[in-house]
Amino acid sequence: KNSWLEELNEFYLNSSALKKIKSIFDQNWEIRNSASKNLKKIRSDKNRLENNLEKVMITCYKKAKKNGLLHEENIQLFDNRKVLSISASNKRKIKGAIYGQSQTGKAIYIEPIEVINIRNELQEIYFRESNEINRILLELTDVFRPDLDKIIKGYSALINLDKFAAKAYLAYEMDSIIPIFSDQINITNGKNPILLLQNKKI
Repeated sequence: KNSWLEELNEFYLNSSALKKIKSIFDQNWEIRNSASKNLKKIRSDKNRLENNLEKVMITCYKKAKKNGLLHEENIQLFDNRKVLSISASNKRKIKGAIYGQSQTGKAIYIEPIEVINIRNELQEIYFRESNEINRILLELTDVFRPDLDKIIKGYSALINLDKFAAKAYLAYEMDSIIPIFSDQINITNGKNPILLLQNKKI
């Protein structure tokens, strides 16, 4: 069986690939805006539209409030969408999509048409962002594809080294060693790790 040193020699190291990974992912493993020029442009457009969506929603709310159409004095959240709570008697006075009503039926939850138009643009942006991220990740995968066998061996070596470390740590904590078995066995003050972990007296 390989020694721990031989296991270390099986580790997969690729400095250029590591540099590529760092250029794509930040410290939280999120895709950087700078991962590609196209992604940077897409996210810039996304931020602009998201900010515009908020502004338009506030404008619609103020207009509905001024015209006395509101049932509740705040922008509401319904099924993860920001909507206006409009009095049922006024529901035809505002254009938009109806997503539900209150339990009493006195309030209708409407997303104004101006907001819907921007949200549709955002959905397209989200789709483009997802496609660009997939393209970036596939391109990154191609960097590692030629080294697949080395990566698999390195992963196996990492698992084995982790096992060795776990056994060594457990032995240290229990003040024990792993026995080496031969034709003749003579165990003095033997310890069963399973029973020790269960705090059972031997």
